[in-house]
Amino acid sequence: MFRNRNHSIFTAIPLALPIAVQSFRAVIEVLFYFTFLNEILPVQVTFEGANYDVLIGLSAIPMAVYAHRANPSKQILLAWNIIGILVVLFAAFIFITSFYFPTIWGDAGIPLEFNQFPYLLLPTFLMPFAVFLHVSSIVQLTQKVRA
Repeated sequence: MFRNRNHSIFTAIPLALPIAVQSFRAVIEVLFYFTFLNEILPVQVTFEGANYDVLIGLSAIPMAVYAHRANPSKQILLAWNIIGILVVLFAAFIFITSFYFPTIWGDAGIPLEFNQFPYLLLPTFLMPFAVFLHVSSIVQLTQKVRA
């Protein structure tokens, strides 16, 4: 993406769109909570535990509205995107350690049921998609900062 950062697609996509799509993360966190209630996931992967991804999902719509304004602060939007990437990485850390090193969290870990569909969408599509949206938004913002 950075090599092709001057491509016209980055100027064709509205600045608020990749930010608004990040709101899917709030829905995913609610699903995680219900999966925890059904004893498939441990508490640390939910917003009751150590996963604060729901905050990025909930703040996505207000940030998209802010990005849609006439002259939003690019630094605020860049900071939000960088924080969003860090939160995704921390959520990935929580899942990896919960699965492979559950004693870190003091529990039995994630059961093997998590290795099936639809749970496999998380590491194979949803987390990379969130990072892709943040990176594309950062590319857009850095282009607009230079312009």
